[in-house]
Amino acid sequence: AQRTASFEPLLSRLTHNMRFPGPNKSECHAFAATLFDQEDLVAEIAEGGGARGPLRSMATAARNARLLAGDGPVTVAHIRQAFKMMGGK
Repeated sequence: AQRTASFEPLLSRLTHNMRFPGPNKSECHAFAATLFDQEDLVAEIAEGGGARGPLRSMATAARNARLLAGDGPVTVAHIRQAFKMMGGK
């Protein structure tokens, strides 16, 4: 009983079991516009990120696409490949 009582203060700090909604299409598009200048790349990142959920997935895919492109320009194919590497379709 004493051992259980010593955990009482910690039990009050448990987080709530809540699931927040992901970003909507306009939020995805606005964030994607900060990652790329070309509209076709912005649209592809926003579409892929909207399907995956958090904005972090878009930033990760953009970084991976830049790595895949190397010294050349980033293309839609690079973005699609980056999402595939992250487990997407």
